[in-house]
Amino acid sequence: MNRIFKTLQKLVLAGVAASMISGLILVFPSAPVFAAAGNQSSNPPAAQTTPPGQKVSQKERLQKRFKQEQKALAAQGKQIDRATVLVNRAQKLIGRALAKGWPVEVLQTALEDFKDALTSAAKMHAGASQILSAHGGFNANGMVTNAGQARQTVFSAAESLLESHQVLSNAFTDLLKEVTSFRKSFRPGPKATPAPASGV
Repeated sequence: MNRIFKTLQKLVLAGVAASMISGLILVFPSAPVFAAAGNQSSNPPAAQTTPPGQKVSQKERLQKRFKQEQKALAAQGKQIDRATVLVNRAQKLIGRALAKGWPVEVLQTALEDFKDALTSAAKMHAGASQILSAHGGFNANGMVTNAGQARQTVFSAAESLLESHQVLSNAFTDLLKEVTSFRKSFRPGPKATPAPASGV
């Protein structure tokens, strides 16, 4: 298989792997928060049960969630940056294939769809960033000053972060499917064999 398509597939696979890792950072450290994304109530559910004998106040739970979401925001920002780099490199690879006269229009379309999804994910990420930067219910040091506002902050930020992750993760998966399918189906034509010299 041609090196161009193999390189392109590796790029997308790396993106899928990074997206999965980013998803772990997003979901598991603050599972109660992200689980709330499917709850239409304005108030997030209660925090997970703490170990016996260990009491954690509501403010402490909110402060912990707030810090976790800030870390998740940073991780997701790096993922979006990597996705942008992937788009640029993939476009160059597809351009090389086009220059060779290969029918890679389907890959170009898939990449355009990925770019659209990336734009959407970036907007959702920016929304989460604005929410956390405003830190409603928290002071500049991440300490709770108003529990009701703080709950709404972590809930709203969690929704935006998870939505952004899901859009980007699905986009990577779809792009990988297209690239893999193309690699399996496409075969460059055989090189022409020079005709033997006359009289031989």
